[in-house]
Amino acid sequence: MRKNATLAGLTVAAILGSGPAASAALPGFTLAARTPRVSFYSRGEKVDVAKVEASLSRIEGALGTRLAGRASY
Repeated sequence: MRKNATLAGLTVAAILGSGPAASAALPGFTLAARTPRVSFYSRGEKVDVAKVEASLSRIEGALGTRLAGRASY
């Protein structure tokens, strides 16, 4: 349950932070991967895009809504 709450919190943070200013990488972070819905920034670590997309789909199903627009996370 705690894991689901953490994923939901991260998703909400990503959605709220998905504005134009938020999509710029912070110092030390570079764009690691991109899907039609999410941009992933990293400090060189590998990003498991399929796992994050699956988690996002699960959260959307639990909330009964779809992510509108792009999220940068």
